[in-house]
Amino acid sequence: MNILKKFDRELIVVKKNCRVKQVNKDSVSVNDKSSNSSYDIPFGMCVWSTGIKQVPLVTELVKILGKDNQSNRLGLVVDSYLKVKGTENIYAIGDCAIVEPLKLKKEFINLFEKADINKDGTLTKEELFQFIKSFVIEYPQLEIYSEKMEKYFDVFDLDKSGSISQEEFGKLLESADNNIKSFPSTAQVAAQQGTYLGIALSNIAKGNKVDKFKYKHLGSFAYIGEFQAVGEVPGMLKGGGMAVWWIWRAVYLFKQVSFRNMCLVSFDWMKAFVFGRDSSRF
Repeated sequence: MNILKKFDRELIVVKKNCRVKQVNKDSVSVNDKSSNSSYDIPFGMCVWSTGIKQVPLVTELVKILGKDNQSNRLGLVVDSYLKVKGTENIYAIGDCAIVEPLKLKKEFINLFEKADINKDGTLTKEELFQFIKSFVIEYPQLEIYSEKMEKYFDVFDLDKSGSISQEEFGKLLESADNNIKSFPSTAQVAAQQGTYLGIALSNIAKGNKVDKFKYKHLGSFAYIGEFQAVGEVPGMLKGGGMAVWWIWRAVYLFKQVSFRNMCLVSFDWMKAFVFGRDSSRF
């Protein structure tokens, strides 16, 4: 989508596939990747709202562990137990952690043998369904197929034989791996990881079994101004408006860590509603 920007009555079109090269005193230098040309966009005030970088501690740790263990430039690669890859006793959660999912394709032959219950070299619809049901917790990327089994069985039964061959099974696993998405950088993810890690470390100390971390998306809300908000809760809500704004406020208040914080946040909201936002500077 093109971004239209007005500056001193001049309309400047910033095309897609462009990258900011440099922010100058009163302009931004942009490189157009499609034509490999550069141009400047003048501004009065520049608000930078993109671009992330590792904090110094994470950067130093990545250097120590090496590229074989840490290859993601956005954060520390951790396994399904939130343990930093390449270490034995270091854990990371939140924005600095990138959970590395188990790839189905790597275990392709082994998984096919487990799924092929009658050992006839192909998978029936029942065998494939049972496989997905048994391994969806270990490999969350399979969840999309468990919801619409009939549809996806027909999609990957390329020769329409009524069964899935080993080659077709490989394509299904590859497609599932391609659908893997990183956890969003939100407080919801960090909170669930923190709760999980607290329980996990306690179980490790007691010598108990530790399950892998599994993120459960509870929904998301965003305030868009003028007593309006948009939000979605899986299976319950998807939309926007003032009603969603009230729900967003209630959820935000409920998620405060203490009753004291609830009271302080409520007071701030009432003060802003009566007197408006305080934008004064001292």
